[in-house]
Amino acid sequence: HAWVHAVNAETGAPLWKTHVNEGAESSIPGTPKLDGARLYVGVSAGEESIAAADPKYACCKLRGSLVALDTKTGKQIWKTYTIDEPAKLTGKTSTGVETWGPSGASIWTSPTVDSKRHVIYAATGINYSQPGTKTSDSIFAFDEATGRVLWSQQMLPGDVFNFGCTTDQKPNCPQN
Repeated sequence: HAWVHAVNAETGAPLWKTHVNEGAESSIPGTPKLDGARLYVGVSAGEESIAAADPKYACCKLRGSLVALDTKTGKQIWKTYTIDEPAKLTGKTSTGVETWGPSGASIWTSPTVDSKRHVIYAATGINYSQPGTKTSDSIFAFDEATGRVLWSQQMLPGDVFNFGCTTDQKPNCPQN
């Protein structure tokens, strides 16, 4: 689970902790970006690796997001997913395990703050399962105040992959 912890810089005492994503595989791979009283956190769904390589894993349901937190309280100000719609059941593998999609488009790096324009920029990675989306492998511009997506530009369309493709049976490997 993806948690953000704040501690007192002098004593190391915990100040707050906030859960920013629901999936057990989710993580915060890039450094959160501090800007004034806000902390911007890019979240990875994390299912593309070990989970997707497991033939019994129902791949994949999670999606990336950018979260804004209040630095004093840890309270979530806004959260914006990089894929608008939640994953839906898309079928079953040859062994009868459910398949889900779309998923992925995680934010794997630190976001960038443009204080002059009040915009947060972040980049996404691959889709983990089909269908592919127009937001994987993309650059996003988010409104600093609301998290609304101002624009996104996909740099590599059709990039759908997970580590299930590296196994002998390839149970969770996307068809395309």
